[in-house]
Amino acid sequence: RLRVDGLVTRLLAYDGWRAVVEADPSARACFSHLLISDERSKTAEVGTADGAGGGAAAAAEAHPGGRAAKPAPAARDPHASVAKTPKEIESAMLSLRQCAAKAAAHGAVGVLYVQILAGHDLVSMDDDGLSDPYVRIKVEGRTQRTEVIQDSLNPRWGSASFVFGVKSRDSMVHFECLDDDVVKADPMGELSLPIAECPVEVGRPQRHKLVNVPHGELELDIAFVLAEGVSAAAA
Repeated sequence: RLRVDGLVTRLLAYDGWRAVVEADPSARACFSHLLISDERSKTAEVGTADGAGGGAAAAAEAHPGGRAAKPAPAARDPHASVAKTPKEIESAMLSLRQCAAKAAAHGAVGVLYVQILAGHDLVSMDDDGLSDPYVRIKVEGRTQRTEVIQDSLNPRWGSASFVFGVKSRDSMVHFECLDDDVVKADPMGELSLPIAECPVEVGRPQRHKLVNVPHGELELDIAFVLAEGVSAAAA
């Protein structure tokens, strides 16, 4: 049957043979599947030709008033951060104020919110010219860390946020960028920020240069929220 179909398909390319098959009811019933496939193929070819030569006209037809379709938006920078929406910021700040109130009951003056968003132009530590970076965060003796991103010098963590209770605004928050290795974690730069100088609201990402390395930056969303009733001077 496959050989017959193949032969008939080739014959249908000739108008004379096609007319014979379409005129004979039994032949048409027997080879209707080939006739349908051939019609679809021709329709697709016409559509392709129209699209190649009449793209502007097709776009104008698709839009009332003859307006051509708007060009597609520019490709998004893969290293760009996704900004928080106003609703997300409002929700996050409400949660942080609640956390600060609970922390104050245990002697804290507020809470520090940290989200490691990305690394930019980090140093290479592996033989293949790449690294397996992660970030360790330290605040008043407590430590948290991100996951490891394999084979990247521009990692995007978009990590879950970390919240630290803070006993003094004079404290520092320390960041260490490290290369994950079987034997040990190799340093890829670090930075320290005074908590008192951190933004007071989330949703304001900042890029900070790493020290003790030739190049590299960490992009952070960080905010310090004082507990209600605690003055900045007293903290």
